[in-house]
Amino acid sequence: MHTVSDSKTPTYLSLPPIESGRRVLFLSDVHLPLYATSDGQSRVDNFLSWLQEIGPGVQYLFLVGDIFDFWFEYKNVIPRSYFPILAELHRIASQSSVFFTGGNHDMWVGDYIEKEIGITCLDPIQCIQIDGKYFYLAHGDGLGETARLYKWLKKHILTSTLGLKCFRLLHPDIGFLIAKRFCRVERRQNRKYIKGRSTQILMDYSKKIQIQRQQEGAIPIDYFIMGHSHEATLQSLNEKSQYLNPGSWMGDSIHYGEYIPKKGLLLRKFR
Repeated sequence: MHTVSDSKTPTYLSLPPIESGRRVLFLSDVHLPLYATSDGQSRVDNFLSWLQEIGPGVQYLFLVGDIFDFWFEYKNVIPRSYFPILAELHRIASQSSVFFTGGNHDMWVGDYIEKEIGITCLDPIQCIQIDGKYFYLAHGDGLGETARLYKWLKKHILTSTLGLKCFRLLHPDIGFLIAKRFCRVERRQNRKYIKGRSTQILMDYSKKIQIQRQQEGAIPIDYFIMGHSHEATLQSLNEKSQYLNPGSWMGDSIHYGEYIPKKGLLLRKFR
């Protein structure tokens, strides 16, 4: 199971060059619902429309965490509400490269995503090299100045072997109901933290990583791609690097990121 660890050291992956006319896209924080609601169904419909729109031309699609409001794989069970999305992602993955980074809502990804859907699961912090440019991908939870309690819970309970075994003992219907309540409480408690403050924390973290890499003589990062803050942002960190957050799909405005060779990163609006 690909769970989010507490490591801050990135792993590296080099990808083939971008083909002419193909696209490199980034998005995060869709928060597809476990159970149908009017607001949740609109996110599902919007996401399906977006996937169908971008499908033919995309070469690399990066899903940077919290695509699902909750994801946990039992041995033979996945949430039924996600089936239409998974079917569309499977179609795209059959003709493009799709990558997934777990967030704080969907860190418990198992081998179903890779074996059955065809998506490559990345490490919690991943450096991607494309056409000589370096992309630093992470969802963003637990990075920088973050509550110590959350870091402790994530390391010792949420991603621990014992914690995962205990949760798997629950009947899926019970487990998903607990998850629904947990997501609601977690979102309410984090609302004050996320608004405004999280973006600055993640940008400061990115600047710190650049300074550390410079001191170590490592290759500098060109683009930092993160989610979690729910704020669509594209900012220059210095004269050579940028920070992109595609934002959340839970509000009225929907954004995603795109990389175009020789132009850099763009923050695009879908609706």
